[in-house]
Amino acid sequence: SAADTYRLPDHTGLYGGFAGDETARNQADPWGHPTWLTGGGPADTHVYHVVTAYNTSDATLHGLILSGGSALGTSVDGLGGGLLVIKSRLHVEDCLFQGNEAKYGGGMFVTESEVTVVGSRFGGNQATDTLNSTYTHGGAISAEQSTLRVERTSFFANEAEALGSGGACRFEDSDATFEDVVFHRNAAARYGGAIFADSDSEVHVRNGIFVGNLAQRGGALRVLGPWSLAGGLVVGNIAETEGGGIYSANEGELVNVTVAENELTSSSASGAGLYAHGAVTPKPVTVMNCIFSGNRDGGGNS
Repeated sequence: SAADTYRLPDHTGLYGGFAGDETARNQADPWGHPTWLTGGGPADTHVYHVVTAYNTSDATLHGLILSGGSALGTSVDGLGGGLLVIKSRLHVEDCLFQGNEAKYGGGMFVTESEVTVVGSRFGGNQATDTLNSTYTHGGAISAEQSTLRVERTSFFANEAEALGSGGACRFEDSDATFEDVVFHRNAAARYGGAIFADSDSEVHVRNGIFVGNLAQRGGALRVLGPWSLAGGLVVGNIAETEGGGIYSANEGELVNVTVAENELTSSSASGAGLYAHGAVTPKPVTVMNCIFSGNRDGGGNS
């Protein structure tokens, strides 16, 4: 039934990537021997959540492919198609989240939890709704009141449809740290093609590559709370109005970053590379040792 799910108990590891002749867990090859946890095929009834961690301490997902989750129900069944994490502490490593959907957090929804993601991939996940007229957030990950650390992970072609924000990741009242990450061709109907964070969240990225992401505002990032980006590229992202590359509404820091060839589709818009906005008082963005090149609005102006 749609309510079926793999439930993670405390202190449990769920591991994949084995051919069957290994003698030790570290001999697994997740990409050479894929292990699928699927929420259903094209003709099947899809489960709301492929995997669920609820009140779970120190659990691990390693070397797995989570796909086909469809959390388009009501209440909690509209959250986290691939993975639903509630009041838990979880480590995710060498996993692929592919082709999942939910109203919030197509790949993963996290609330009141601590989650670490290492060496993983999120591709083709959607935040969507069958009515296509309500708010949907976080095509790959949506987090509330949580702490996330993401390392050596890529986000490709994830989407927040309808009135959605955070094509790949959306954060509400959460702290998120990224290191050695790639965001490519993610899209949001409204804000933050790659990342959207509200004013109660902090987002810090070290060595991040943001290429070809799309949104109405903040082609790559729209951050309303404190943020930093140290090292990396913000290249070829597109927004309709403000912030073809980055939209900042709080204090931010940009260090050793190339911001290039970002675009605004409206000729009356501003901030093709970086748009810094303070709703009440100015919110300074510190820029150090960066390159801005070839960013332009719809009229071709740099």
